[in-house]
Amino acid sequence: MAHILCMTTGLTGILHSSFEVVFRLEQAGHRVTYGCPQDVRAKVEAQGFTYRQMPPVVFDPDPSGAAGGKSGGSGGAFQKWTRVPARRKAAVRSLGMDDFARILDELSPDLLLIDMELHDFVITALSRGVPVVLLSAWFSTWKRPGLPPLTSSLIPGPGLRHRLRIERHWWLRRRKEWKKDLSAKIRTGFTDRRSVLSYYARSVGLPRRMFQRYDWPPPLLYRSLPVASMTPGALEFPHPVRPELEYVGPMVHTGRRDGALEPGTDSALEEIFAKAKASGRAAILCSVSSMRTKDVDLLKRIAAAVAERPDWVMILGLGRSVEVETLGPLPDNVRVFPWIPQLRVLQHVDCCINPGGINTINECIHFGVPMLIYSGGLSDQDGCAARVAHHGIGIRGGKNDDAPKIRDNLQRVLTDVSIRRKVEELSAHCRSDEERRRLVDWVEARLPQSPRAGA
Repeated sequence: MAHILCMTTGLTGILHSSFEVVFRLEQAGHRVTYGCPQDVRAKVEAQGFTYRQMPPVVFDPDPSGAAGGKSGGSGGAFQKWTRVPARRKAAVRSLGMDDFARILDELSPDLLLIDMELHDFVITALSRGVPVVLLSAWFSTWKRPGLPPLTSSLIPGPGLRHRLRIERHWWLRRRKEWKKDLSAKIRTGFTDRRSVLSYYARSVGLPRRMFQRYDWPPPLLYRSLPVASMTPGALEFPHPVRPELEYVGPMVHTGRRDGALEPGTDSALEEIFAKAKASGRAAILCSVSSMRTKDVDLLKRIAAAVAERPDWVMILGLGRSVEVETLGPLPDNVRVFPWIPQLRVLQHVDCCINPGGINTINECIHFGVPMLIYSGGLSDQDGCAARVAHHGIGIRGGKNDDAPKIRDNLQRVLTDVSIRRKVEELSAHCRSDEERRRLVDWVEARLPQSPRAGA
């Protein structure tokens, strides 16, 4: 079987999802090495996977000091613009991709399955003839007919008015990225990350047409490389899907081994579950691991909404994003934890309140848990919330909802049989044997017919 090198940024969401990717590939008989520019060795090896540390990502390759930039004295600004070619070459060297090239030669993988944000590594692998499949935690981020930008809260509909609204959202999105790009170029003298990556790609012979600019996520998007999206296609908006983009479904590794919890967390959760089951109280999970500090007021309103319903109990998992003290006094039926084992908790709750992160949404789908989403407005959260609402597996709330409105939303999510039926049907679909084989079958179809030398 093949030797596959799987790489992610190491950010928690895609890290956890990729564990299931590696698990399924190994179950299919492939040899997988996990690589990451962050040091996540302990987390990866805790799952029983083979790990290889990769060079760190250089987010700011601007060689200002070496080339007479900010620290170059009175002539620094002038030299920054007159020495662009030399400074770009220095910036490319700072990426550290010679080290990664040596690792590729040593490992000699048959395929690189890699986070689509690791551009330095993607470009290096392509330049050395390694087959590449991109790994995405998101729904489609490409401009397609009838599909709004993933960062938009827009739900598409029929007719010219909706098409024009979608086009406007794309124009606004691209204008925002263009302005950021122009500002970075002026500030750095064309040694910002996007410019350096583009120059690096050209220097190793990759064509300009391979990349798209001014789309999300920045700095680059790939026009035609194969992409495995770890999202359910059934939750996407209807549209003509980009060629070589496959929705391989939620990757939820139920056997995931997390770090140690704070003392008393396990026993406290078991007590909550047992009492809720015995009394018939509805159990609610409020997961806010990606919540911003400024959204603490929303948490207070959610707690106030639950306070008026003694027949509900809510587990509030802060994910260390908010300090418990900032919430003030809380009602007895709201139990707060700095960190919770979310996969285990989801097996016992009747509803999940979350800010629209795709990984929590995927986990809710896996366990058939209806959702109430108050989008945090970060990354793809608005787009994910729109998809949940459109397909009826939850409700999208408004950030200005007061406690009575939040309580009404919770009541509907807990009692609407249509919502529960739809999320359970989607869960059954995603967990079917056919869907679980989709990732492996699709990746295997993109393996080279003969192993690379040294594999």
